[in-house]
Amino acid sequence: MVLYSIQGALSKLIHVVRDIQTWMTVNKLKLNQDKTKFLVVASHTHHRKLTDVKLTLGDVVLEPSQSLRILGVIFDVRLLHDAQVANISRTVKFHLRNLTLIRKYLDASCTHAAIRALVLSRLDYCNSLLYGTSTKNLHSLQLLQNQAARLIYKKPKYTHTSPLIQTLHWLPVLQRTEYKNAVLTYKSLSNQAPTYLGNLLHTRQSLYNLRSTSAVVLNAPRSRTNVGSKAFAATGPKCWNRLPQSVRLANSLSSFKSQIKTHLYPKLL
Repeated sequence: MVLYSIQGALSKLIHVVRDIQTWMTVNKLKLNQDKTKFLVVASHTHHRKLTDVKLTLGDVVLEPSQSLRILGVIFDVRLLHDAQVANISRTVKFHLRNLTLIRKYLDASCTHAAIRALVLSRLDYCNSLLYGTSTKNLHSLQLLQNQAARLIYKKPKYTHTSPLIQTLHWLPVLQRTEYKNAVLTYKSLSNQAPTYLGNLLHTRQSLYNLRSTSAVVLNAPRSRTNVGSKAFAATGPKCWNRLPQSVRLANSLSSFKSQIKTHLYPKLL
């Protein structure tokens, strides 16, 4: 059954790539087959069964890659995001080291602006994908945010950072992923996001006419695999349904962002 499914997926993928190649030819572009890669995302058990999976594009036969970089995000075969977190950590540590060297020449305001541009932007980029990643990955990113907070206030290495982060009005790394998922879900429900995202969300219908049904509740599909549980169709409803009714009933995106931040801040302590 697994082999049949993978062969069907490969067949569809070949047709899609051919359509792209045709479109590029019509528009006087060329698809570089030598630089084309593909990734098979599956559990460890299923990967052991997929021993001879190849993608044939014309005269080129492609072996599955262990990881792919798409728009700066590294995807691995099990969607653990270990490589992506390691890449973020490496980049953030580089900027923190450089800022530490020039911190004595900057005031707190300039340092804060530099941290937002060079550090928080990296922690926030596509961080909705990190929802459901390991505690170890979240902890390593949180340590970097803590280090950035200490740098702004010139605090020693082992200073407790919760009061600093609250003063800066920063959400911790875990809450930032929840915030991004919830905002993306709100946009999808209010037609402010691409249609294909909205099509992944389905409203739960109630048999009773209750006041609580005025706030949208989403169906959270169950997944038998760890990979499937990380899809937006699963994480979006999960984040959304945990929000208070008053937050889900926000009448604008700006109001929703403000209310959800207020809702997530008590989780800091």
